Amino acid sequence: MMADLIMLHRGLTDDLRSEAFISQLIIIIALGGLYLAELICYIVLFVHLYKSDISALKKGIITMDSVVQRHKKNALTLSGQAVVSFIEIMLPIIGVLMMSLGKLFGLDQTYSPIVILVTSSGISVATIVTSPELRRHFWNA
Repeated sequence: MMADLIMLHRGLTDDLRSEAFISQLIIIIALGGLYLAELICYIVLFVHLYKSDISALKKGIITMDSVVQRHKKNALTLSGQAVVSFIEIMLPIIGVLMMSLGKLFGLDQTYSPIVILVTSSGISVATIVTSPELRRHFWNA
């Protein structure tokens, strides 16, 4: 991710209509599309789990209480993944915009590594905070 942002930042000029900015925008859209595809995969997986639970319930393999518990756990996990996907999409966009528009506010390019580190750290923190398994591992919650 950090390498992607560094690659996006190189060659950027003051003219936002330049080929460099447009190519960076295309890369950001492609990365956002990958994160969106990840979220779609999670949704497909959880729909499959839901149908599998209902099928197992009809066959008498599992009880209704365990189905309700599984559905709650899956809903919590899916909502966490949706939050992380949103952050994964938005933080790189904000980072590139900050690096691109920094010259308009009189900032030089020396702050770019800080923007990259904050962006990468934000994604990592969001992943840990929204994952019940990682929270349990790190904080015994």
